[in-house]
Amino acid sequence: MYEVVTKPDTPVVSLQQVKAHLRLDHVDDDDYLLHLIYVAMGWVEDLIESPLLTATYRIRSSKQRIHLPTQNLIGIVSVVGITSDGQRKSLPYNIERGSIVSVSRPYPHIEVLYTCGFGDRPMDVPPPLRQVILNHVACHYECRTQISKEQYLMLLQLISPYRRVGLS
Repeated sequence: MYEVVTKPDTPVVSLQQVKAHLRLDHVDDDDYLLHLIYVAMGWVEDLIESPLLTATYRIRSSKQRIHLPTQNLIGIVSVVGITSDGQRKSLPYNIERGSIVSVSRPYPHIEVLYTCGFGDRPMDVPPPLRQVILNHVACHYECRTQISKEQYLMLLQLISPYRRVGLS
């Protein structure tokens, strides 16, 4: 599987944006609203199988073809072959079908370091996804327990163009 190397701790929507969306002018619930922002971001990232902001991941495999498990690939940082005694060597590679890294020489382990996401700034995230986060926060803030089926389906409808569909 993959491991997260770096992931920004920046919210995609600000507390001020959420408070304006909810028409709140008090500070009593600021911590709770921040919590809801991060919950909503995680939910969106899980559904679209991609970080919203640029993140770096590492994946190791014993195969010569490695399918990167996240979408919105920005770039490959490095591809390294690791010998059985732990020696590391940078390898030439090809990218197939947008997210499969292949190397021509077998190694006991191949390590790929890559970045993916929509960009470094919150404004790089598509507006519908930022709106989903605002709406998700609003639904949970106003209901406090659960959101209605209609609200949930509305959120999913906004996310659907960004979800990966198909066979891997």
